[in-house]
Amino acid sequence: MNDYLPIEDHLPILNNRSGALITSNGKIDFACFPNFDSPPVFFSILDKSKGGFFDIVLNGNELSSNISYEEDTLIAKIDYYDKNEIIGKLTWFMPMHNEPSIYFPEIYARLEAFYPLDVELNFAPFRYNKRKFNIYDNRGVKVSDGERSITLISNNGFEIKNNVAKSQFNLKQGNIKWFVLSYGLDFPLSIDAFHPNFRLNETRKFWKKWVLRSNYEGIEYKSFNRSLLLIKGLFFEPSGFMVAALTTSLPESIGGGRNWDYRYMWIRDTSFVIEALIRAGYFNEALRFYLNIVDAIEKEGKIYSVFTIHGKKASDEVIDEELEGYLGSRPVRFGNNAGRQLQIDQYVSLVHGLRIIFDQGGMPSTHVISKVIKIGLTLEKIWKYPDSSIWEIRGRRRQYTYSKIMAWLGFSDLEYLARKTFSNSLAERFKRSKDEVYKFIMENCVYRDSYFSHYPGTDKLDASLLIIPLIDFMKPDDPIFLNTLDLIVQRLMKERYLFKRYEIDDGLNGEDNAFLMLSFWYLRDLIRLKKLEEVTEGINFFTKIFNKEHVLPEEIEFGSHRYLGNYPQAISHYSWALLLMDYSKFLEG
Repeated sequence: MNDYLPIEDHLPILNNRSGALITSNGKIDFACFPNFDSPPVFFSILDKSKGGFFDIVLNGNELSSNISYEEDTLIAKIDYYDKNEIIGKLTWFMPMHNEPSIYFPEIYARLEAFYPLDVELNFAPFRYNKRKFNIYDNRGVKVSDGERSITLISNNGFEIKNNVAKSQFNLKQGNIKWFVLSYGLDFPLSIDAFHPNFRLNETRKFWKKWVLRSNYEGIEYKSFNRSLLLIKGLFFEPSGFMVAALTTSLPESIGGGRNWDYRYMWIRDTSFVIEALIRAGYFNEALRFYLNIVDAIEKEGKIYSVFTIHGKKASDEVIDEELEGYLGSRPVRFGNNAGRQLQIDQYVSLVHGLRIIFDQGGMPSTHVISKVIKIGLTLEKIWKYPDSSIWEIRGRRRQYTYSKIMAWLGFSDLEYLARKTFSNSLAERFKRSKDEVYKFIMENCVYRDSYFSHYPGTDKLDASLLIIPLIDFMKPDDPIFLNTLDLIVQRLMKERYLFKRYEIDDGLNGEDNAFLMLSFWYLRDLIRLKKLEEVTEGINFFTKIFNKEHVLPEEIEFGSHRYLGNYPQAISHYSWALLLMDYSKFLEG
């Protein structure tokens, strides 16, 4: 098991179609081609023996290395050291282009020798027992699994050993060597045909130009920009959707069964993404994202909790029985059954997203507005239903307090939107629904007139209720919310600033760990309570436990603070960005 590097020792490279995880010692151990949700080509992070990989080894792995990003880009670079002296640099990227219809299903690597280097390539895509090799003299090697293929372009010889294509060579001081991994290439090309220097410069300019459009000038500026870049990188350009994370089945607890496929679009996240993008200065991106979702729902004729990046219902889960999972964490899943669930907050997120757009001066067409009003009419019918709520708890549905509070938000926004579009009769209708939901919550979801519980009739807590003051359901200093906050801190904050999600038994194998989004919601609550010293301390705490480049996972393990869950995690990044924007705005007065 020691062959698995910590999740935090990886950096993702992305290109709005797919991405790859690069280890700190120069290995690709996760990548799907040609798209985010395609079957993986490299996946040794999910099985060190059977999963595909590509690595570049220098001087027999005797060197120390340091991985980082080029500033304001998603171009990864690894510096190699002999003692304290840098002797080589390896740069990884996936090409970006200003024209979104142009697509490069490729990964580029550039190796620069500051001193003479002994280099070994190990190329082994796909599953161990499915690889079929075709070596091209002085052009590289093509590997197929019977249905797909990927070619390593490199002008040196290869041999097949233990089902791995290997090449060894020396690189003289001052020399530069390029490698290109090209998916689905019918015949080999020379390195020059890929114009690698041009692609590198074009990609560098793309990321720098995009991030410079941000209007953020607050604290932790570099960390904020990193979150922006990763949010952008997780978008799937052809549809305008985004994936929740690059990976599948990275565990939420080591050895447990909380291993899910996150290479999908969660509708509940719509309004969070829109708020973060608009507040950072990317209104057009936010509007396009929203309109693409509405369009996909109209075409599909149904709102699913989870969509594929192509605007379809997420495929059902399939368990890969052959793969051992990261650090032995089974099962490895492809597909996500959450697409079957009713999650009331998904409807609310679509409504709230439109309200945010209106608040920022956006004027969507009457066609879009009518579609959202129709969603509101559906919400009137379903808000009383039990659902699976934000945590997608499997098993029987319940009347979760979080879902009811979000339904209140939906009707509040629908009332606002109806008045904006001069329909007072609809506004009054939605106001009545809002009042009815509020009455239900206050009569059923407040345990012994003291605090909000997870669902009616239980004394158990749910940390997602930290959202209450963030959506103005209740003022932060309301006694019921303050009681709820105090109890969440007492019973769910297992370590300073780190929260478990809930107390109920969800029937899953493995312990729950600290869900980062909750930590950032908590700190945003403290801003509203004007506890700035504690907020400052909390932000400093997280900047110390993040990896060097502030690429965030879904969860942090209690105690060790190692990364867990799928990675990089979009919801962690836009929640972090919203926290930083809230804090900086408060400091500005």
